[in-house]
Amino acid sequence: MKTFSFKDILKIRTLLVGIIFLLLPFELYPHVNIQNVTIRMSQVAGFILIITCLPTIFENWRDWLKKPWLLLGVFIVASGVSSLFAISKYRGLQVTAFYAFDFLLAYAFMLSFDLKYSKVYKNIIIISGLVVAAFCLYQFFGDSFGILNKYTLLLSRYTKEIFGFPRIQGFSLEPLYLASYLFIPLSLTLSLYIFTKKKYMLFISGLFSLLILLTVARGAYFALLGIVVFAIFILAKKHQYIEIIYVLATGLISILAMLGLVSLSGSIGSHNLKTTIVNQNSEPNLPDQTVNSSGNANRLIHHIDSFGSDQSFADRVRTARVATTLGINHPILGVGPGNFGRYVVEKYPNNYSDTNQIVNNEPAEIFAETGLIGLILFIIFIIWLVSQIIKYDLNKNKKENNMWFFATSFMLLAFAIQWQTFSTLYITHIWVMIGIFIYLVSNSKFKKRIFDGKS
Repeated sequence: MKTFSFKDILKIRTLLVGIIFLLLPFELYPHVNIQNVTIRMSQVAGFILIITCLPTIFENWRDWLKKPWLLLGVFIVASGVSSLFAISKYRGLQVTAFYAFDFLLAYAFMLSFDLKYSKVYKNIIIISGLVVAAFCLYQFFGDSFGILNKYTLLLSRYTKEIFGFPRIQGFSLEPLYLASYLFIPLSLTLSLYIFTKKKYMLFISGLFSLLILLTVARGAYFALLGIVVFAIFILAKKHQYIEIIYVLATGLISILAMLGLVSLSGSIGSHNLKTTIVNQNSEPNLPDQTVNSSGNANRLIHHIDSFGSDQSFADRVRTARVATTLGINHPILGVGPGNFGRYVVEKYPNNYSDTNQIVNNEPAEIFAETGLIGLILFIIFIIWLVSQIIKYDLNKNKKENNMWFFATSFMLLAFAIQWQTFSTLYITHIWVMIGIFIYLVSNSKFKKRIFDGKS
C-alpha cells in the first residue's frame, strides 16, 4: 500500500491554498451553524490545511520564539488568561480559539504558499472576484427593479428602502465585510498593472473600486484612498508618471460610475410604487426621502460627509470612548475577549442591550478586551509589518515577488484603515493575506539600513 510522501503533502497543501482562495468571498453561502458558531467552507479548508502542516509546525516550533510569531503566540496566551476573568468565560475562550485558528492559518499559508504557482493563484483570486462582482451588480440592479430579498440575498437594511438605492452585500455578512474582501482582488490587479503595465488589469481594478464604492462603507472609502496614494508613491518611485495619470483617471471614472448607478437606481425605483418612500426611522438624517435620481445622489453625498450628525458615526464614537474607558479601568488584561458587549449590557443597560455588541474600532476593542498587554503586542506586530514594507528593496527582488509583495502590502494597508471603523480581529481572509506577506518577507531581499537605503 502506497504511503503519502512529503511531496504528496505539498501537492495537497497547494490544492488547499487554491481552494481557500476560491472560497474566501463566500462568507454566508454556503455555511453551517454548530453550537451558535458559523462555520464557513473556507474555514473548513483552512482547518484541513493546518492539519497537513502540523508536522512542520511542531518541527519548526522555534519560529514561535521569534517575531512576528512570538507576538501572536503571546497574544493568544494573554487572551486565554483574560478569558478566565471575563463575565462569559466560554465566550472569551471561544474567541481565543478563533484567534489561535487564524494565527495558525497564517502560519500554514506561510508554509504552503509558493510563487511557483503564482499564475494559478492569481487567476483563482481574480476569477473568484469577478464572480462576486457579477453577483454584486445583479444585487444592485435586482433590488433596484424590485426583485425580492430572498433572490438577491440582500438583508432588508441594505435594500433601496433605506437610502433609495441598494448597498451591495455580495455573499458577505455586511457591506463593509464585502469591501474588506474586495480589497484582495483590487490590490492584486492594481499591483499587476504597476508591474506588468497590462491596461486590462487597471480596468478590472476599476471595477472592484466601483463595487467598493457601492458598499457605501466610509471606512472602505478611506482605505481605497490609502491604496491609491500608496500606488502613486510606488509608480513615482519607478518613474512611471503616465501610469499615475491612468490610475487617477480610473479612480475618477469609478466615482462617476458609482454616482451614475446610484442615480439610475433612483430613476428605476421611482417607478416602483411600493418603494417610493424611504424608511424614515432607519436614516433620520437623510435630507430627501423621495426615491429619485437627484434624491439618491443627495443622500449618498450627505451620508459620506455627515460625520458630525450621522447616527452610525456617533454610535462608533460612543462605543470607542466606552471601550477606552473599560481599558483604562481594566488596564492589564481587559474585560475578556468577545466580552465587550456582555460588559456594557451589564454596566450600561440603558444604552446597550445586545451582548454581541462590538466596538467598531479594532485598537479600542483590543484595549478593552485584552488590556495593555494585548494592545501593545498587536501594535508591535503592526510596526513589524510596516518595517518590512519600508525595508523592502524593489530593485533586488524579481518582478513576480515585487508584484505579490506590494499587492499584499496594499491589502494590509486597506485592512488596517478599515479596522478603525469595524472590529473583528479574527477575519479569515485578512490572516490568509498576512500569512502570504510573511512568506514573501521570508523569501525577499531587504535594505540593511532603512533610512539611507544603502545595502
